[in-house]
Amino acid sequence: MPSSHVRATVLLATIALQAGLAAPLFAQAAQPSVHSLDIDVTVSGAYETDDAEQIVTPGFGAQLQPSGYSTIGIGNLQYTRQLQRGRFAAGAGSAVRHSPEEQQTFTSIAHNAFADLTTNVSNRMVLHVNQLVAYSPSYLYGTFPTLPNSPLDTSVTVPQDYDFNVDNSSSYNLGTTVVLTRSMTRHFRVNMQGEFNETNFSKETDLRKDLTTYSIGGGIQRDVTRTTVLALDYRYRTGEGYGAGVTTGEHIANIGFDLSRPLSTRRRLLFSVRLGGSTVDIPESVAEFETGGRQFRVNADFTVLYPFARTWRLRGSYNRGVQYVGGLPEPAFVDGFAGEVGGLMSRRVEFTARFSKSSGESLLATTRSLLDTYAGEVRFTYKLSRQIDTFGEYMAYSYSTQERVLDPGLPPSLNRQGVHAGLTLHVPVSRR
Repeated sequence: MPSSHVRATVLLATIALQAGLAAPLFAQAAQPSVHSLDIDVTVSGAYETDDAEQIVTPGFGAQLQPSGYSTIGIGNLQYTRQLQRGRFAAGAGSAVRHSPEEQQTFTSIAHNAFADLTTNVSNRMVLHVNQLVAYSPSYLYGTFPTLPNSPLDTSVTVPQDYDFNVDNSSSYNLGTTVVLTRSMTRHFRVNMQGEFNETNFSKETDLRKDLTTYSIGGGIQRDVTRTTVLALDYRYRTGEGYGAGVTTGEHIANIGFDLSRPLSTRRRLLFSVRLGGSTVDIPESVAEFETGGRQFRVNADFTVLYPFARTWRLRGSYNRGVQYVGGLPEPAFVDGFAGEVGGLMSRRVEFTARFSKSSGESLLATTRSLLDTYAGEVRFTYKLSRQIDTFGEYMAYSYSTQERVLDPGLPPSLNRQGVHAGLTLHVPVSRR
């Protein structure tokens, strides 16, 4: 189940957007290989259990994935090329599942492909374009904020959230992001950005409608010191898909700063904060307010990346704002948190633990809580060689929504737990 607008692009467009805006600040980061082609293949065995309230109306298109044993296969391919005036990356990912409880030999989980281009249009102007196409992404899982990446991490991989897919419904998602950044002086930059996202369900219902969002805006950045940047931005965003002819509009203004402080040659503390507000205009035909559907909301966005040891890191994100979530019949105001701690326990053993939580309330009713969702994961990875990893993990995911908020084929609440063990093969096909 996750996303919508920014998250509807399986979080990749958001990651790429942040990387594009931060490029001037982290211009001294290590450069990747001029040309690389990598393939990752993961095969794992899983045992998962579901504790859910009884399904409301069996027989609808959206049905729970079966509990029990299954085998999951995931493949990812990524191509990266350092251009004379920028960088290009493209890739594709696919995940399938085999379960004795399912009639088909293999069941499709999710598939996606992306292209990402950053280029210097002139000596002072940088253009960043990202395009993503996804089939059957998880929706409610995408309400969790995106964790920040290190500027030394030049990968643009698609996040692996397949294990949190709850139902077998199919949908297609298209996401486009364009950012143009202009350096006015050595320490002052202006940017303009636009986004388009569209989610189409193969079996649209009254509670699971197709969703389209648009966003346009801009901002300014000023270097206050060598490690601190002051930022101010504005966006206008619309969401269509909550009723015939109904469009929800939102004006967003934020102010904040970015901190980048070197801790060592390859370790850097990153901290970013955005605070502001938004006005949301909801048509009177669907709003339940005497004021005609206009609301004022306080927004917040925090991210931190702290490599507290040579091989250990702490990452965290918090986001408070409006989301247009695929799979929900109404726009939601969501508070979300995501955190991760991980690193090498020895030369071959790596540990990672993640926890995420988000809560949302309806923008169309004054007292309706739409969703509460949690996710957690603990993973141990053992490196057999430079190209082969084995892993074992425990994952848990749960959601709870108001009655009749989700598709009738899904329960209003669910708790899923699973244990996975498998092997990942990293194949550097070409690198120079």
